[in-house]
Amino acid sequence: MVSGRSRSRLKLAAHRDYAIRAMMVQLRWTDADVAAAQWAYLKHNPWRFIRYLRYPIVAVVVSGIVLVQYPESWQVVGWLVLFDVGTIAYQFFISRRITIRRFKKSRLWQDIVSVTIDGQSLRLSGRGFEVTREWSEYSDVFESGRVFMFGRGGNKILFLPKSGMNESEIVELRTLVSTYAKGKVKLVSP
Repeated sequence: MVSGRSRSRLKLAAHRDYAIRAMMVQLRWTDADVAAAQWAYLKHNPWRFIRYLRYPIVAVVVSGIVLVQYPESWQVVGWLVLFDVGTIAYQFFISRRITIRRFKKSRLWQDIVSVTIDGQSLRLSGRGFEVTREWSEYSDVFESGRVFMFGRGGNKILFLPKSGMNESEIVELRTLVSTYAKGKVKLVSP
């Protein structure tokens, strides 16, 4: 995490001539990158995870209450709890399967994408598309062990995998994020 003191040093450095002007990286997302981004997003927003599994969680809680009130019915309640746990596992399986299908069909995730990051925006360009997002559009920027996540309103995210970057590019990206990001920033200490 970048402290306030080092952030002010980085901002001071950004105003001088030796600041990083722009960074360009070529990335190709992998299935593992997408899974890491989903996991990082759920760890960063645990209430979305709980809301996603709200019905099976409620069912497990109700089964536990029934078991406490009627201990002689432990066999029936045990089957209900097993069913609820199976429902949770099934939801994870279906979610993973949908993600894999989207990954295989998506032009963005199959092509090599050029990412240009500078003081004004993040630009993604590939075969047949070009997207530019201003820094002010990102309200939440955070870093996990495998990805950089850029969150916008409406639960829209952009993630950049670290697997396509070397260590100096990761440090450069941290510097750019801590210097230019307008929203909440949470970075991993190098």
